Amino acid sequence: MANPQSENGHTDIANEILEALCKINLSSYQSRILNAIFRKTYGWNKKSDWISNSQLVELTGLKKQHVSRALSELKKRNMIIREGRDTSFQKDYDQWKELPRKVTKLPKEVTVTNTGNSVTNTGNSVTNTGNGVTSTGAHKRNYTKETIQKNKYIDIFEFWNSAKIIVHRDNLIKTHIPAMKKAMEYYWLEDIYNAICNYKEVYNSDLHYFSHKWDLTDFLKRGLKKFIDESDPLDNFLSNKIQTGKDQPPAHNYQEL
Repeated sequence: MANPQSENGHTDIANEILEALCKINLSSYQSRILNAIFRKTYGWNKKSDWISNSQLVELTGLKKQHVSRALSELKKRNMIIREGRDTSFQKDYDQWKELPRKVTKLPKEVTVTNTGNSVTNTGNSVTNTGNGVTSTGAHKRNYTKETIQKNKYIDIFEFWNSAKIIVHRDNLIKTHIPAMKKAMEYYWLEDIYNAICNYKEVYNSDLHYFSHKWDLTDFLKRGLKKFIDESDPLDNFLSNKIQTGKDQPPAHNYQEL
């Protein structure tokens, strides 16, 4: 029977932080990683600590790729600050972000399932019968595989350009479709997005040694496997000095949080 006692060790967290955490949506993995960071920092009276992914795997019981993904998500939400392995909790909760839900773009033409008639993308009218369709999309729609696939290509292309490593002109999207199609045969769309984010972070970081500049097609063919969360690129591409501990920051002094 477990019988934990505070005198055997405890973690001091301000009530204001706990109340803020009560009001924000976290995935189960994000919560477990956040608790592990609390344990490794506040649990030792530190504001930050040198925490490797393998330590978080051991502490949470999560798989390595899930740890990497949760860390990436928490960083995007401004809930943690992480430079290399140096990790701290962002206690200024006004800086925290709720991640927006992903919205799939509507195709220019869809199909009404009960009649097979083509309708406009606003859902206001049926083109060959004139039957009314509510603007809220009351009629069930059936998207063609071809249209959905095309939208995925556009999403990947725009997401890549948002990373601003090499920005491609819109009229060049067709040249990258073969590589995007091949990548989606082996990886989920979310995995591709996360890999692009990891590549951007490593490429722009002084703490990582990888600096090769790929265009979208080269990245998908040669770099995707290296930068998916499962490959742990944020650890694997750290400079040798940091990996071997020759250039690690000095041990943190105990201090009041």
